[in-house]
Amino acid sequence: MEAPMPIETITLDNGSEFADFLNIEKDLGTTIYFADLHSPWQRGLNENTNDLFYVSSTLKALIF
Repeated sequence: MEAPMPIETITLDNGSEFADFLNIEKDLGTTIYFADLHSPWQRGLNENTNDLFYVSSTLKALIF
């Protein structure tokens, strides 16, 4: 079995669910950055995933 790819950095929004980010950094051996407010382009994967869910659910609603 291959070793998992290391996580080099993580970019999060400013939600209270990430208050324990120092322990997450330590456990994963990574660096965590926080996106600026009202700057969705700083969270590319998150915004892209949200868009894909939106498009998928909209298409399902139109088809069925």
